[in-house]
Order: sequence, then structure tokens, then C-alpha cells
Amino acid sequence: MADPPALMHATQARPLDSQAIEEAKGKVKELMRESRELAAKAKEIEDAVYDLKAVNPHKRAVVDTRTPEEPMKIIEAQGQEIADALSALRASENAL
Repeated sequence: MADPPALMHATQARPLDSQAIEEAKGKVKELMRESRELAAKAKEIEDAVYDLKAVNPHKRAVVDTRTPEEPMKIIEAQGQEIADALSALRASENAL
């Protein structure tokens, strides 16, 4: 089967067009630069819109204004409460 005339024309070797190649390289270079600029601009916009910090900007800071002695007194009181509970358990255990 013979090739169609359009295909024969397309497959024939053509001389290289140096000027067209240089123009294409220049166009590719320009488009790559433009692409990088647009990508950078899009990233700036996205970063400005989406602040992904895991911090609530409206939360008030909680500051512990107690003196060091106050938590120690609380701990001692809790310790005493635990000791009293253990004494009551031991007393009930001995009563059984």
C-alpha cells in the first residue's frame, strides 16, 4: 500500500531553520521565566491568605500569679487528704 501524499510530504527531510530554532529557544526561555514569576506570585498570595499557624490569635494568655509557697501548700493539703484516706482504708480493713 502506498503512503498518502500528505504523509509523504511530512516525512521528507527539511533543512534546519536556525532562526526558527533560536526564536523557539527564546520563546521557551521567556515562557519559563514568566511561569516562575507567576508561580512565585501565586505562592505569595496563598501564603498571605492561609496563615497556618497552630495558634489562636484571640486566646488570652494564662499567667499563674501564685507565689511558689501557694502551690506547695496545696500539695501538702492534698498529701494530707491522701494520708487520711489511706488511714481510713486501713482502719476499715482491720475492722473486717
